[in-house]
Amino acid sequence: MGSMEGNPQGFGQPHPRTGNNLLSLFDTTQPHPMAAPETRFGFVAFAETWNGRLAMLGFVIGLATEVLTGQGILSQIGLG
Repeated sequence: MGSMEGNPQGFGQPHPRTGNNLLSLFDTTQPHPMAAPETRFGFVAFAETWNGRLAMLGFVIGLATEVLTGQGILSQIGLG
């Protein structure tokens, strides 16, 4: 067993190339950057992340609507 005794999968062992271990990825002692108590408005990472997510969702919904109805978005709302 050697150095992996008590940790049979070796999750606490550093990766040979990066030096990181899997347990450090799940370190809950440090707050997640998105959960920081800083402002959530303006050009901050939190707002930009949600803006991107909602934009992707809107794009996919728009494409699905075009496929299902056979009409473009503009023609559906009377502009095309």
